[in-house]
Amino acid sequence: MDFYSNLKEILLSTEINLHTAFVRLAVSFLLGAIIGVERQVRRREAGRNT
Repeated sequence: MDFYSNLKEILLSTEINLHTAFVRLAVSFLLGAIIGVERQVRRREAGRNT
C-alpha cells in the first residue's frame, strides 16, 4: 500500500484506536494550521462576520 491509500483507510475507518486517533488529530491540527495561516496572511479575523 502506498501512503495515500493507507491514510485514506485510516481516516475512513470506524474503528478508533490509539493509532487512528493520533492520525486524525494530526490531520485536524494540520488543516486548522493551514486555515489559520491563510487567515493571518489575509489579515482577516477568525469567526463569523456579522
